[in-house]
Amino acid sequence: MGYELRMHDEIRDWLIDLRATEPELARTVGEAVLAMLAAPDSLGPPLVVPLESVLRPPDDLRGALEVSYQRYLDNLTKAHRDVVDMATSRKRVELQVSQLEQIAAKLAGQRDIAVKLGREDLASRVRIREAGVQEQLSELHRQLLVLPVEEENPAAASQRLLAKIDELLQEFPDFAPISQGASGPTDQDSVPLLAGVMELRPGVPGNVQVGLLLVVEPHHAVVLVAYVEDPGGSPDEYQEVLRIAASRLARPRSARPPAASVVAFVSYDAESFLDEFFPGEETEVEIGAAALVASNRA
Repeated sequence: MGYELRMHDEIRDWLIDLRATEPELARTVGEAVLAMLAAPDSLGPPLVVPLESVLRPPDDLRGALEVSYQRYLDNLTKAHRDVVDMATSRKRVELQVSQLEQIAAKLAGQRDIAVKLGREDLASRVRIREAGVQEQLSELHRQLLVLPVEEENPAAASQRLLAKIDELLQEFPDFAPISQGASGPTDQDSVPLLAGVMELRPGVPGNVQVGLLLVVEPHHAVVLVAYVEDPGGSPDEYQEVLRIAASRLARPRSARPPAASVVAFVSYDAESFLDEFFPGEETEVEIGAAALVASNRA
């Protein structure tokens, strides 16, 4: 199931400028974004890191465990939601098939009666309706063949995450998770950390020049809310970016197509993202993204 990309206008303008001035860096960013669309729930460090882990002191072992545990729980929740969504879709299709089969049986009976009565005109009209119903049934049966396969993916992801949580708890038996969300700086003027926000770091491990703050929404959307120049700095250096991100996340994130004129989040799928930012380089960017997915699974 493909994910939608929602990108704030400012990030879109920045990436367009970057494409013109620093094409190699722009391509690195594009590969990372495309990888995120392909596997948002399974990518992990160093490409994708919870924002809390960026701002927490690296020697805080318990904090690091809390971050890892919470990330696994968040991803597990998403995987469970996907399992439920897929099962609901399958049951809905099965119900539609049952209803259409009843309609088909009723139409067959009406056709037989029309033929017995010598009303070929009525029989012909019923046959047209029968053909339409059979066409719908064929499409639904095709979906029923595909849906179980798609249902296996989030189910397998859920099992992998459960195994990782169990592995973490076994490796650190004294670790008792207590947090249910990100904790923020205590400074009165600081912006609290935003729950669920992650940082995408194109160019890892050796050439990270920019970071993208994002959230993964339940309804299969990756939302890019802000960018960070020279990521990995001190928490103080993130404060302005956090204020911007908090403001944008507080507003409704209705997407618009690239041609619309209202300032908002711009909506893309993988194909339209490549078409706009990397025309003629689609294959190379896709290959780079696939390599990132393979090497950065959580």
